[in-house]
Amino acid sequence: MPCVTVSREGRVLIPKALREKYGISPGSKVRFIDLRGSLYLVPVPPDPIRAYRGALGKRPGQRSMAQILLDERRRDGEDEERGVEQAARVR
Repeated sequence: MPCVTVSREGRVLIPKALREKYGISPGSKVRFIDLRGSLYLVPVPPDPIRAYRGALGKRPGQRSMAQILLDERRRDGEDEERGVEQAARVR
């Protein structure tokens, strides 16, 4: 693990091999995380939403939340239609 020196201004130079490995280039954003007495530098992807899409994933056989919502809305529509039909018969 490379060791770097902090400059008088508080700057550090990320070694080239690590910049290349993690895709850090001029203008890239990084985040510092202070966790349990350690400081972590984490690259922020250019499009975080796209980068983390599917990160939570779903287990095999598990339906996606979008599918659950669509099914629920379909059932609500069917229930509403049945209610309208029943109300029409009562009149």
